[in-house]
Amino acid sequence: MSSEVTEYKPQPNIFYAHTPTDNNPAWHKLCQHLLGVAKLTSEWGRNSEEQNLLRIIAILHDLGKYQTDFQEYLKASYEGQSHHSVPHAVWGAYAAYSCFESVEAALVIDGHHAGIPDKSTLAQQHFERFKNPETQEDDMKKMMSLLDICVHE
Repeated sequence: MSSEVTEYKPQPNIFYAHTPTDNNPAWHKLCQHLLGVAKLTSEWGRNSEEQNLLRIIAILHDLGKYQTDFQEYLKASYEGQSHHSVPHAVWGAYAAYSCFESVEAALVIDGHHAGIPDKSTLAQQHFERFKNPETQEDDMKKMMSLLDICVHE
């Protein structure tokens, strides 16, 4: 941990995208990250429809970072402690797939770290957890809650 970096002090209702680095000693707020990525990616669209789709993809790509568990993962990583992996891309991919009915957006979001999965793999493996009738309602509530936090942050 760099001596120039201020100590991590959790603040209520503030979510982070990334931990400080040598090049950027501040905690990168998630909302700022998502809006910045949305602004940059929308510029690649050739028309307003493409620009809007790119904004949606950008905002959803790190939706899962609004999880408390992911925020704990960032803190532990920053402090050099071990912490189990916390998948985050699947939540945005599922939102794109279920709310916007965009398989293409879901593929891009799901693969933004690990590489774009095969279309059949996305539905069969990645979204299998969301098809379980025992957890489906809770998962949908969680996804909607993450979207709500994102929109109101």
